[in-house]
Amino acid sequence: MKLVDYSAHARTVTLLMAKRTKRHILLFDVEGQDELAVYLELNLDVIGKRYFGRNAARKRNINNEAALLGGKFVSANFKRLGVTRADRDTLLSRNQSRPDVGNLSQKRIALIGCGTIGGYLAELLLRSGAGCGENYFHLYDNDSFKPHNFARHSLTAHNFGLAKSIALANSLKEAVHIAQSIKGIDRQFPIQADVLSKYDIVIDATGRPPVSKRLAAVARTLIADIRPVLIHAFNDGNGRASKVLVDDGRCCYGCMMADPAVYRNNIDLRFEGIDLAKEKHISCGSTYTPYDAAVSHITAALAQEAVLNTLEHTLPWNYSEHMLDGSRSKKPRTLKRFSGCNICDE
Repeated sequence: MKLVDYSAHARTVTLLMAKRTKRHILLFDVEGQDELAVYLELNLDVIGKRYFGRNAARKRNINNEAALLGGKFVSANFKRLGVTRADRDTLLSRNQSRPDVGNLSQKRIALIGCGTIGGYLAELLLRSGAGCGENYFHLYDNDSFKPHNFARHSLTAHNFGLAKSIALANSLKEAVHIAQSIKGIDRQFPIQADVLSKYDIVIDATGRPPVSKRLAAVARTLIADIRPVLIHAFNDGNGRASKVLVDDGRCCYGCMMADPAVYRNNIDLRFEGIDLAKEKHISCGSTYTPYDAAVSHITAALAQEAVLNTLEHTLPWNYSEHMLDGSRSKKPRTLKRFSGCNICDE
């Protein structure tokens, strides 16, 4: 060590002599290589007799101390240890196509809706760094996790009866030690300007058009510097399509729905010939549409891509979809503000 890094050599000797501790674990960060760790057990009686004794007040000398530590009978045990890196950069590195743009640990994120889409999406965002730094990742939902939710959700049977947001937050925090800034909030997201301004990214996974439109309208009361990027992720056509819209101020949820070439009465023209209401199962206190969990997985994946795109200098697209009924999916594109939108034109 003395030949390759004299400072590290001197520091190690100084610490070993100053601590006067029997057992040590030394970790060395070797440039261009993996970390090196050793377990060292010192014989303090031998060191005491040879070094301290009557000469305890003498001036310290690194070379003499190093020679003493390397002497016979001084080391009672010496083992090389294996080192496995589990820091944030290592954990997130394989989920970053462009490491230079950073990860989601830099962003303040709110996820509204911890249902079928939100549950899968939260796990994907965690693996992209959400809630793994100083900035927070908040999960909002006022519903509880019930047995009939199990088939299309990331939570397990152990969470039956618990608040979705809190159970999901606990699951994420238990998944990895760096998830220290995640919080589940057991209530509806308050769609207010002062609340929206606390976030960099707000993800709408409710699948409810009134919520999506209200978010878009209130966000536009904020100046651009404090306005969050809104990302709407929803399953359409009773599970026939996965759709994601990114609202960075140039095109809102209302603009998308107002285009008569694509929508009429808030229904995608591709689904106009389908009796969507007939496909819903309605019972006392419960309304649902049966479809594969794969739909929500795909929507969550598209939403994760949309969130990661916000780290780039420019967005490659603001709308993306995937059709699951065998029809052709439109390519990711950039939608523009639609003249006549009752949100943007107010």
